[in-house]
Amino acid sequence: MNRAFVREEDEDLLNQRYDEAYVKKRSEWLRIQRKKLAFLTSDPKAEEIDPKTRERWIEQTREDIERTQEELRRLGALE
Repeated sequence: MNRAFVREEDEDLLNQRYDEAYVKKRSEWLRIQRKKLAFLTSDPKAEEIDPKTRERWIEQTREDIERTQEELRRLGALE
């Protein structure tokens, strides 16, 4: 077999593995952010956080969740 084809196949396989690892990493990040948002919005312990700080964190977390979901949709990993 021609070495050019082997290199191209190896490169495609590496790209596929990178893509899969990236999607897994971003999916895990989304899970963590959702858990963080749930804590900030419903856990009684979160009420101990300064209200302005808590609201800022909630807003930032929601924005991050939206960005991550959109990214995963573009990658075809989220419906």
